[in-house]
Amino acid sequence: MPDAGRAGKKNRIVNTLAVIFGLLSGGPAAAGAGMLAQSRQEVFIRWKRITKVKYKPHTRTILLRGEWTEQIALFCTDENYPVAEEFINGKTKIEGSEKQ
Repeated sequence: MPDAGRAGKKNRIVNTLAVIFGLLSGGPAAAGAGMLAQSRQEVFIRWKRITKVKYKPHTRTILLRGEWTEQIALFCTDENYPVAEEFINGKTKIEGSEKQ
């Protein structure tokens, strides 16, 4: 399984290539999709705005949701998933957080 750092780097490369190829081919839709994806590469949600948390230990993923446009997926390693889960649990204290 690839680690989160490599996945993020690959996403940035793919997004950048989509913009470049879209511009070179005269395809504004492809360029726009690449730019939109790149703009969501780094997202920030204040702790107090998080309304829902889903823990997926089998895939080492934690989904955080704020308002309707605010969502973050954290892709963890085997080593840091328990630490991230405990930290987020302590910061959010949301009743009914899902564990799948």
